[in-house]
Amino acid sequence: MKKSRFFSNSFNKEDKGVAEVIGAILLFAVLITLFTSFMVWYIPAQTTANETHYETQNKAAIGSLVSDLHSTPMPAGSTISASVPLGISGVSIFSQAVDTQFSILPQVSSFNASLSVSLFMNLTGSTGNTTHYLNLSYDIAGVMETSGNTQYVTAINYVVEDGSLLQAYSNGQPSDNLGPLPLGMTGLSGGHSLSLSAVSLTGSSEIFSSTSSQVINLLVNKSTSYNLFNGSSITFSGLSYTVDNMSLRSLNYTFNGTMARAWNYAFYSQYNSSRTPYSSIVSLHTWNFAGEPLVATANSSTFSVTYGGKLPLNSFSSQYLVCQGD
Repeated sequence: MKKSRFFSNSFNKEDKGVAEVIGAILLFAVLITLFTSFMVWYIPAQTTANETHYETQNKAAIGSLVSDLHSTPMPAGSTISASVPLGISGVSIFSQAVDTQFSILPQVSSFNASLSVSLFMNLTGSTGNTTHYLNLSYDIAGVMETSGNTQYVTAINYVVEDGSLLQAYSNGQPSDNLGPLPLGMTGLSGGHSLSLSAVSLTGSSEIFSSTSSQVINLLVNKSTSYNLFNGSSITFSGLSYTVDNMSLRSLNYTFNGTMARAWNYAFYSQYNSSRTPYSSIVSLHTWNFAGEPLVATANSSTFSVTYGGKLPLNSFSSQYLVCQGD
């Protein structure tokens, strides 16, 4: 049957209008789904990656700085430099980079320690045999630390106390001492080997806050070092002597600060047993070095290592640095 030329297909026009509405609704739904997926999945995943990258890079940079503090003896006037990454990258286009901080805090209240040691030496010189006491006493203070507010990963602050790297968590998890420990003791045939290092900070506080890397300079204001072993040379009062033998007569190394338990755990793991649970170690108030006559005592805010007696030494080394941030 032929249609009249005046025939109007109203149903087709209505179908077209409905299709446009449905298409718009579907497009809107797709956009909402994509946007929701972006917000729910991409932003958290990318932010987590950015925060993890920041903490990984930060740990490596601070670890390198600590390693330089324990390199070959540095004279006063030398400089230790490190590039510390700061800032956590934002997820474009919704957020900008977030500032993080690196602080140099010389105040005694943040952390302080003291080291005293006495060595007895039998010496041979041009005038014959003699004996000598080498008494050292060092005051140590101040911390260096990083801090950044993370949203998707556990915030970790990296802290340097007495030249040793520690990591502190924001979720109450026990802090870790990553080392190196400032006291090294090994037993050898016929004697022991003792090494000490001490790093103190002086000057005013320095706080660097940025979204990019910051070059940190530490100026060595004072440096004192000894490297003695049986047969080595030493000078006293302008006269040269040869060390025949030496012995440790006393030692006291005391740390005061909020991370005393981490120091206790690190020393116990190194010098007694690495398999004991953390909770058991930090509850110990007194313990002995395995195979060595040193005693450790600890509480929530103080950790110390002491010795008194006559311990034969094959070698003794120490380095004391006083550094100022720049």
